Amino acid sequence: MKISIITPTFRRHNLLKKNYNIIKKVFLNNNLEWIILSEYGDSLTNNLIKTFDQRFVKHIVGHYKDNDKAFNVGVKHATGDLLVIYGDDDFFYEDTFKILRNKYKPNIKWFIGYGDYINSNFIKSRKFLTLIKVFLTKNFNKTLLLSLNYIMTPSIFFSRKEFVKLNGLTKKLKYGSDYILWIKFCNKFTPFLIDKFLSKVRFDNTTKTGTFDIKRYFVMLEAMHKEANSLLIKMMQSTSIIIIILINFIIKKIIRKFSFN
Repeated sequence: MKISIITPTFRRHNLLKKNYNIIKKVFLNNNLEWIILSEYGDSLTNNLIKTFDQRFVKHIVGHYKDNDKAFNVGVKHATGDLLVIYGDDDFFYEDTFKILRNKYKPNIKWFIGYGDYINSNFIKSRKFLTLIKVFLTKNFNKTLLLSLNYIMTPSIFFSRKEFVKLNGLTKKLKYGSDYILWIKFCNKFTPFLIDKFLSKVRFDNTTKTGTFDIKRYFVMLEAMHKEANSLLIKMMQSTSIIIIILINFIIKKIIRKFSFN
């Protein structure tokens, strides 16, 4: 079993170096490849990647300006049985790949594990939300997934062949294309639950998910509606998005404003 880790990156060389030091510890006998896609002009990142071990690091430089576009390019160079969407500010646990190898079976098309949130100081954060996501993942429900994204992306490993059949990440969707991908996988295959924490996701006001951009929620809602086949589910999706907007507005706008004053 071989894993292809695919990471679009831009001007985060410090995080990339930290990631490299973790991943190189678990490289063994061609059991993984790390495909890093960086931008022309990002000289700090490109020069750093040149120092990485080329036995498992594949470096592809291009004019992407879009993470999903870069990821789809990376897949074309992937040779692994499984893929993982892996941000340059995400981090695996040191035993993640050992756990996955022990659970792997070729007939399983996607594996789902849990993920932690960490802040800019790499300390665990958002612990209550983590508990909720663990509970929902452990009690996986296809209908609920259509209305609420409770999956932690870097803790999902999925079949490269099936990903290609599903035409990759949605190229026209600016936000949440990974979420729509999980819905498409869910429509075809039952996920295999790994009852372990497999990754850590960095979350603060410098990350995309840590900022408040109301447009992203309406773009997401439109994409969610396209995947729904009943009025009830569409109503659930709309209600879910409204609640998420309110919660995120309170946390990312009001609470943060008063916290810094």
